[in-house]
Amino acid sequence: MRFDSRIQTILSAAGHDRLLKVVVWFDRLYLKLKGNPREQGCKNSLKLVGPGRLVSFVRSASGFRVTAPKLFNDSLNNGLSVDDILFTGDKYGFYLNVRTKGEGKYEIGLGCIVAPQLGDGGRWMVQFAEDKVQEIKLLKFWIT
Repeated sequence: MRFDSRIQTILSAAGHDRLLKVVVWFDRLYLKLKGNPREQGCKNSLKLVGPGRLVSFVRSASGFRVTAPKLFNDSLNNGLSVDDILFTGDKYGFYLNVRTKGEGKYEIGLGCIVAPQLGDGGRWMVQFAEDKVQEIKLLKFWIT
């Protein structure tokens, strides 16, 4: 059974800090043993697009009104690698979803969830020439 963040919030509000630490420990153990679905999706998508194209995409997508690529770009500028940014071991963080749409053309979804029901993201159609973005179009965005 997966421990839900709502349980953590209730325990914290009720002043049960020791029990909260146990719940958080079990939650992390669960993610370690069962695998992290957020990170697994990122891993599969990163294989499709590659880190070079992903960085090029993030740099280009930072010009849009979506916060997630800006946060990703800031992390890159602070010296973190793509792996450091995507694979944190936490259930919250960046989400990456990539679909191949043709030769050098991808539909890329990138979002960032920082807490339950708190984050944003978008979906772009991106055409690459080598590892450089040739054309980018925001298809949709979301905020929660």
